[in-house]
Order: sequence, then structure tokens, then C-alpha cells
Amino acid sequence: MPDFSVAERKAFGKRLGEIRGHRSMATMADRAGISTAHWSKLENGTGSNPSETLIALISLRENVAYDWLIAGAGPKQGAGVPGSAGGATARKIVTRAVEETYKCLTEEELTAAIRTLAGHMECSELDTMKNIVIKRVLEES
Repeated sequence: MPDFSVAERKAFGKRLGEIRGHRSMATMADRAGISTAHWSKLENGTGSNPSETLIALISLRENVAYDWLIAGAGPKQGAGVPGSAGGATARKIVTRAVEETYKCLTEEELTAAIRTLAGHMECSELDTMKNIVIKRVLEES
């Protein structure tokens, strides 16, 4: 879990508001798999620090760079692929987020996530993604 100061939580919340745009908080909360109240607290900078997994999931689902979302660093757009700083750790976080939430991703989102991440992953991480897809197919049949 990131150790955000009060000012960093407010800045993170402002970035969430920027991502949300004209969509409702309820829509964004549903996409992130959290309650509307939790999203509201995060966006207003009044909630507790978000988990790395939640940040990675939002990054992935909203097609914004992980580093931009967590710290306002680098370009905003990025399909959730972290930059070079701490890339290995961030890749694992994104992989874990997909692993833990693959059931709520649509087939298109899961495919896009895997394709986007594939060029940035090591073989073991690609194997993890392959296993996620196999597990999902088996559960749906």
C-alpha cells in the first residue's frame, strides 16, 4: 500500500477526478470493484491510502499510466503499463490485479490487458496470464 501524505492523497484524488471526467462516481466505482462511497473518499482525498492492487486495476481499466496515476509522473496515457522506474514491481502489481479481478473484466478488456502487458512481461508473468485465460475458459464452459 502506498504511504501517501495528506497532500499526496488529495493529488491522487484529483487525478481520479480527471480520469472520471463526466462519468458518475458510481460508474467508476463499479469499474474498479469498490463501493461508490469508497471511490468518493479516494477522489476527495479523505479516504485511507488505496492499495497498490486497486491503483494497478484502475490504471489498467482506464488506460492511464501507472506511474502517472500513483505519482503524477510521466505521461498520462499508457494502458496501465508502468514506466521503467520500479517496472518489475509494478508489472507484478498489474499482473496480480488482473489475476485477482479477471472475472469482472470483459473478454475484450482481458485480451487488451494481456496484449498490452505482453511486451513488458517476463516468461513467468506471461505464463500467469495464460493460466488466467485457461481458468476463465474452463469456468465459463
